[in-house]
Amino acid sequence: MGIPHLWPLVKKRGFTAAFHDTLPYHSIPPDSPDFRLRVDVLGSFFPTIRRVYVKNNLLEANILFENHLRACKLPKSVTTLYLDGPSPEEKSTTQQHREAKRIKALAKAGACLDDMEAIVKFGKKLKKQQHRKLDRLIGATFYFKQEFRRSLAQYLQSQGWTVVECISEADIAIAQDCTSNDVVLSGDSDTLIHPTICAIWRPFGRTGYLVYTVAELLLHLGLSRTGLTTLGVVSRNDYTSNLPRLGLYTNLDTIKSLEKSPALAIDVRTMVNAYMDHEDVVCKQSSAAHFDSALKVFSLQEFTLPTPAVLLQLPCENGGVHQADASLTHESVLQRRKNLHLRLSEVEVESRLTSSNLVREGPPVFNRYSTVDRAPLEPPPPHASGRKYKYRQRYAIKTRSRMTEHDPPRLMKQHKWIPWTAPPASPWELEVKPPSQKAKKARSSFGIKSLWRLWSPRHAKAATKTNFRNGEI
Repeated sequence: MGIPHLWPLVKKRGFTAAFHDTLPYHSIPPDSPDFRLRVDVLGSFFPTIRRVYVKNNLLEANILFENHLRACKLPKSVTTLYLDGPSPEEKSTTQQHREAKRIKALAKAGACLDDMEAIVKFGKKLKKQQHRKLDRLIGATFYFKQEFRRSLAQYLQSQGWTVVECISEADIAIAQDCTSNDVVLSGDSDTLIHPTICAIWRPFGRTGYLVYTVAELLLHLGLSRTGLTTLGVVSRNDYTSNLPRLGLYTNLDTIKSLEKSPALAIDVRTMVNAYMDHEDVVCKQSSAAHFDSALKVFSLQEFTLPTPAVLLQLPCENGGVHQADASLTHESVLQRRKNLHLRLSEVEVESRLTSSNLVREGPPVFNRYSTVDRAPLEPPPPHASGRKYKYRQRYAIKTRSRMTEHDPPRLMKQHKWIPWTAPPASPWELEVKPPSQKAKKARSSFGIKSLWRLWSPRHAKAATKTNFRNGEI
């Protein structure tokens, strides 16, 4: 949703958004009486919407989602909720791509259900990973239909919320209504591109928020407001694709080089034309008309509404008639999963009844080392003191008797228990005798030098003269 990799780009370029674990009311200027908190419902809470509307019926899901809004502590007096309408014609390519992904996930979910039903039919157990895979595939097939959106809007209005049912995209309607004192709550990166939005609270985690002030972000990136909007227009978005080999990071460097000339930063259209004339872009042999759809949406907040005939042909609205198997829909997959869970419950009850009808040859013998996965059908008799046994999950009811010795399992017999004994004295605590020192040998005067002197004629002659002077010869 939005411009891919735009949030990571902001982080990698060194801009650190302020994090708050609750709704950051203190960041609201005190001198703003006309402040409004404009919330993009699908852009902020889509994971919550998918979770509650997949697992519950329509009325229960509306109640649960309204409870989630209350848990977020959104003030009703200053909050305006925006619900998306049908996507404009400029977004048709993105819609087709998303619908293809939903159909592919729907086929995988049907195949996964076939495998799980076959496993249950043969009396085998299902693994936890199979249930997780099925839940993930069903979540990928979810589409928030227009009838669900209208039902949610009516329920929220009945609870006192201010709700705007947009004729098209919610971020476009927010950009049209937003003023300099307003704050937008959304996780959609398109909100950074619209020139009228000045502050964004991005949901992070369950209850956290990242605060983005557009003026501080522009100062950090070294861009103007026109340059940031141009970056969103020429990069890949929901309305147009980027030029080959010209991604978000490359386009950012190109636009920063174009902004060195103040004459080019007059408006977005002028900068887009200058971008097309850049030496790194002109070799792609594309025209500026390639970005007309994104330019019209982001710069002018204009769009083209789809015709009613086109809306009726959308597979996501009529249950997926464009698929090869028309019977495979999101609702049919949910019903099959529900039937599978009912069948698993029946199998579990049957297994319990079968185990209870088994004839035992003797009275039950309690083993202190035994473990079970479920509670016993008949509790053991109460203790003589009147104390009742309490079942604890995983561990069986055990009788404690000093007269009874139970054989421990094999795993406990691998090591022999040795009683504790005092450790031996450490070596440094014992009396250590000093090492015996060997006697040094006297250095011999008759060494290699003496042999050399005897052998050398020059040394022999000098020694003879010395001895003659000393009277030895």
